[in-house]
Amino acid sequence: MDTENLIDSLAAKLEPTKPLKPHWQRALAWSLLAHALIIALAILAAPFRGTFYSQLTSQPQFLVEFLIGVSVGPLACLTAFFLAIPSDGGLKKSRIFMALSPILLQILFMTISFFQPALAPSEDGHRPFCYLESGGYGIVPFLIMWFQIKKGYPWHRGWLGLYLSLASFMPAANIMYIACMYDPLHNLIYHFFPAMLMTAIATLVVNKFLVR
Repeated sequence: MDTENLIDSLAAKLEPTKPLKPHWQRALAWSLLAHALIIALAILAAPFRGTFYSQLTSQPQFLVEFLIGVSVGPLACLTAFFLAIPSDGGLKKSRIFMALSPILLQILFMTISFFQPALAPSEDGHRPFCYLESGGYGIVPFLIMWFQIKKGYPWHRGWLGLYLSLASFMPAANIMYIACMYDPLHNLIYHFFPAMLMTAIATLVVNKFLVR
């Protein structure tokens, strides 16, 4: 078979590649899946704090703090998907700010809560292993998103690893905000710090092992 016939034969067998869905759709779907998985694991481990719903509906500061936490996953995930495909513009300051701004707002509100707590500190709903839940529940979402990212052409692995890890581990800390006891110091030490520690570790893992 000559070269021309070989090319024609191969071209005849080609099938169109199915395009990826828009990044915002993938980020939303992944975030819903991650939150559903984390909530299911948390419910299996122990009941949620019984008063969290009434607190969300009656205390504006508490609601705002929770919604800021909810936004971390989708925005970080969206940025990670952008960085997985270089043709989408790669690393931009606007995307860095978009993904990191909820974390900065969380830190701001946590600082404020030491002087003006959203709720009266209480041990109601205390979960004895909440630090393990905050750090561990993000592992499965992290692995799921890892395989999603590998469908693209990962670029800027350091930043990509950070956003992938934030999107995976911070939602668990936010779920503990309503599942476990409310106390600003407890929230910082046993919820936020474990999730950030796992975020740092996972970022290093991505930067080391994610192959372009």
